[in-house]
Amino acid sequence: MTTNWPTQDDVVASRELDALVAETVMGWEQVAPDSIWWQVGQRLIEAPPFSTDIGAAWQMVEHMRRRRRFVQITCPVGDEIAVDIEGPNGETLESSWAESAPLAICRAALKAAADRAMPRP
Repeated sequence: MTTNWPTQDDVVASRELDALVAETVMGWEQVAPDSIWWQVGQRLIEAPPFSTDIGAAWQMVEHMRRRRRFVQITCPVGDEIAVDIEGPNGETLESSWAESAPLAICRAALKAAADRAMPRP
């Protein structure tokens, strides 16, 4: 898969975004180009719907927490959810927002991975 780093907060929830998260944030390897299967340790799995399902997005939050990157989720005035990725000393590394928490988490995590603010798996 070719890595196309998002440069703005305009990526939409999609299976393509889920695949990008699997590769760049989670560090999983795709079995073959355009395959739905990902190598995770000794298992083959389909990438979860990170961008649309809060349970799947929370897997990403736990993954970042194990790497001493923390997720702050807030609901400011308006219809969008704000997400900050923070470093071990509480410093904000990246921020994003979206109409849903899973999408906002994906956007912020991808930005952190693009900036190399998050240690690779």
